[in-house]
Amino acid sequence: MDAGRPRFEADRREREELAGRFFDAFREGDVDGLRELLAAEVNGQPGAIFRDRDGKVLNTWRSTYSTGGRQPAGNVGATAVRQPLDADEKVGGRGHRRAGGVQDPPTFCDTNGTYRGDVSAVEEIRAQALEVAGGWSPAGAPESWRLTAGLFQAIAAHDELLGRLAALPPDRLPALLASAAISYLVRRDQPVPLAAYFPEPGAPQPRFDDGFPGAARAFVSARLDDIAAECAGRRYQMSEVARCTQIALGIAAAGVSPTGPVALADLGTGAGLGLNLDRYRYLVDGRASGPRDAAMTLRCEVRGFRPPPHAVLPPIAERVGIDCSPLDPRDPAARSWLEACAPPEASGLDRLAAAIEVARRYPARLVAGDVVAALPAVLDSFPPGRRVIVTDAYLAVFLPPPARAELAAIMAHAGRTRPITWLSLDPLVPLGPSGRDSVQGIELPSALVRDYQRHGVFAVLGERTFDGDTDRARLLARAHPSGEWIEWLDPC
Repeated sequence: MDAGRPRFEADRREREELAGRFFDAFREGDVDGLRELLAAEVNGQPGAIFRDRDGKVLNTWRSTYSTGGRQPAGNVGATAVRQPLDADEKVGGRGHRRAGGVQDPPTFCDTNGTYRGDVSAVEEIRAQALEVAGGWSPAGAPESWRLTAGLFQAIAAHDELLGRLAALPPDRLPALLASAAISYLVRRDQPVPLAAYFPEPGAPQPRFDDGFPGAARAFVSARLDDIAAECAGRRYQMSEVARCTQIALGIAAAGVSPTGPVALADLGTGAGLGLNLDRYRYLVDGRASGPRDAAMTLRCEVRGFRPPPHAVLPPIAERVGIDCSPLDPRDPAARSWLEACAPPEASGLDRLAAAIEVARRYPARLVAGDVVAALPAVLDSFPPGRRVIVTDAYLAVFLPPPARAELAAIMAHAGRTRPITWLSLDPLVPLGPSGRDSVQGIELPSALVRDYQRHGVFAVLGERTFDGDTDRARLLARAHPSGEWIEWLDPC
């Protein structure tokens, strides 16, 4: 290690095979298996050296068997993406809460979603804005992501704006709502110089430079009343169609027959763009699926060592979306607000424009109402015996715990007479830096929870199927909030 060289050289296939065996043992909590695999020495003891793709050392740790734990051997260079796993932290399994061993950070919200009195709403909103900014600014992020990260950093840094946002209920998603209000006003009014940083649909991403923070702060200060008014009268409704790739992979993994028809219910549907899963083409790690003549191809990078399933979808016979305030994709005003809620990233706006055109061509049934209250009637409207897929992309994370429990109970009841599969693509709850639980109650590896709390928001893709008296839940993957990548975790 002192010389910066491995003790022996292995070819790429051998390294990947060893890494795959390591993560299998890691996720299954096989401590003996981990010890057997850790043949490399760090300071004279068994351990591991973590490097980035260019070979730069990120972090090291060694195993101290006499104490039954593992101690860091010291960070070198950048912060490691993964943190050491304590030997007594059992991970893996299905259908239960996560294993112990995670030290929970301070929680800013009570279980009903309201802010705790000992932490101000301003600080909670600031923390959430910084979490989103972190998700858009990892090492190696595309240049086009800088504007989204910069916008949320500007929100987090503006105390007067945060004070106004603190008057909103937490379920209105103040930090996200503020980003949409700012984007909406900038595109509508074209203020100089700020408007020059924001892309327009069909145009390339403008250059981002050091002038943005000052321009953003000046605009927010000057238009504070207008931003507050937009936030007071609207709801945040992001419709990132790229998430459909991650949902499609979840359907493929759920054991749904590719020939048998299914019914689709989309929760928090917005303009119903997620109801057209079967009308998009997908390219995942070089594997294509979906109609060849589709109006849009969605691409998703695969990370990690497990390949996801092929995104082959069954025929969708019925489709219904539920939203408290559904948007008509044919309405120009609704389209403007959808564009404002999308991250200000050129390729994302192009995807949104293409998906809106598909939705205009194939209008679907959209139900206005509370998703929990409306779901039973929607499920009853499907033909008897029809298998149902319920999709939830960034909806359940914003429900209070009692509502999430009721949502699951509704599907469990309906599942007595037909298979109901709930596919959830959501961050951990509670939302923010204290997130630690799956919205579906699926057990999460402790290392994944620590990574979430320390390095920013990502989504977890989970499947929970209710069929008769059975209730099967499993963690499938983790994924980028806007569909850019997926890391498959399910070993099956």
